[in-house]
Amino acid sequence: MWDVTNAGATARPLTRALVNDVYEGSVLAWGSATRLYSNDEGLSPSSLHRFTVGSTSFAETDSTYLDAVGGKITYSGGRLFSDGGGVVDPSPVSPNTPRLVGRLSRGGSNAVDTTINAGFFLDQNFGSTTSRVITAVDPSRFVTTGSVQLDNMSGDAFDLVRWGGDGIAFRTTKDFWGNGSGRVVVLGGAFVLPPSATPNPTPNVSGLSPNSVVAPGNTWVTVTGSNFVPGSVALWNGAQRTTVIVDSTHVRVAIPAADLAISGTANKIRVSNPAPGGGKSTALTFTMN
Repeated sequence: MWDVTNAGATARPLTRALVNDVYEGSVLAWGSATRLYSNDEGLSPSSLHRFTVGSTSFAETDSTYLDAVGGKITYSGGRLFSDGGGVVDPSPVSPNTPRLVGRLSRGGSNAVDTTINAGFFLDQNFGSTTSRVITAVDPSRFVTTGSVQLDNMSGDAFDLVRWGGDGIAFRTTKDFWGNGSGRVVVLGGAFVLPPSATPNPTPNVSGLSPNSVVAPGNTWVTVTGSNFVPGSVALWNGAQRTTVIVDSTHVRVAIPAADLAISGTANKIRVSNPAPGGGKSTALTFTMN
């Protein structure tokens, strides 16, 4: 159950249940404010479902049986990337259906970010595991570009995600035999975001949309400016927040409700570019009314 108005328009948490007996899928990925995708987790081949979401409506467009599309799906750069390794173009207009456009050689929990032309796969869980391997892939050419092994990693591992400007992260838990523990593991640096061959410019910011909110709640803010590069990250009062790079003149930053709890506070948003070069922009003011 979800709030289609909030989830589709502003990506806020679930606040109202909309019951609909069309949806029977498992894992979900938003393609846009009105496009939602679902994959039947645990099955390969599986069925990929497409949905159209409006402020008061929710309807399945079609369902397509696809090979190599299993587990979690990630939407990035107009494509869907799955834990099974399958890469899907979900854009054909009905009655044409989504199609498999490539397959990555690795499988497992994935995090793909086409803004840095990189994807990462966490190896699958096996008994008596004492290390984890993360494989890097090129999501445009469907080839493996490198890997890193993390030792002293017993137990199960799940939910690989992008973390900050140059990081990825996953969580661990005890396995069936009681090995391991619950924690969050963060990996950052050149393996995730190789340094630029030339110095990065200093970013500039010129506007926020919106630049204020009336009621506290998780909010997406679009920052307009120039000189945004792969690895750019938005700073909220000096602290990094989840940032999506749209293009060289726009980034979107997720502001959690906890940042907006004090009415009348003038908060500062900057954009920071990675080294070499790089640096921080001037600040724009975001107000909680």
